[in-house]
Amino acid sequence: MALVLYAPSLALSQSLILVGGFKRAFSIAAQGGRIEFDNVSFDPRTRHTIWSILIGNSFNALLTYGFNQMQVQRYMCVRSTRGAQAALFINIFGVACLILLSGLMGVILYAYYAGCDPYTAGQVQNVDQIFPYFIMDALGNKKGIPGLFLACVFSGSLSTISSGLNSLAAVIIEDVYKGLMQRQLSNLVVGQIDGENRPFMPSTTTSLASEPNNMEKPSTTPPTTK
Repeated sequence: MALVLYAPSLALSQSLILVGGFKRAFSIAAQGGRIEFDNVSFDPRTRHTIWSILIGNSFNALLTYGFNQMQVQRYMCVRSTRGAQAALFINIFGVACLILLSGLMGVILYAYYAGCDPYTAGQVQNVDQIFPYFIMDALGNKKGIPGLFLACVFSGSLSTISSGLNSLAAVIIEDVYKGLMQRQLSNLVVGQIDGENRPFMPSTTTSLASEPNNMEKPSTTPPTTK
């Protein structure tokens, strides 16, 4: 968590120097209509309002911290309920800091590329590539920052992947073998099943995640008439 927070913080501090500070960054973002703190509209077609964020994030937090397999297995690894509660509060604080850094970084990215959007200019193929592109474009000459950013990406990715694989293994053993198949398994057999299924889990989940990208997208070009 420290590395995941330190890398964006360092990138944020360096990018603020390039943009000219928070005041100028927020001024440019406000002129572009990217700053909305007082939208209380009840129109469901509005993308972001106070109500959609409060209600939507409340249900999302309930799902993540109350029912998510990856989160629940972390609770079960702690010795006591009090320890699980302490770990939960620490996690909430870290996630809140990360969300704040992400939002500030988004404002700075918009301010930095306000005159030349790298996505519309064809410099990147996806909007998710703008931040890595910014790291190499604006901060690539700063020794250590690109490598630290890469380490941060791998750290967060590997942490999430390892938790996901453990969750899948637990679901397969508890719900499939012990639940559907009604088999009583020893710890040795559980370890063997886990080892046999683990190599297939990444490829299966990756194929399922990439399937929507392989679907043919509808054409936006209007049909021609003779």
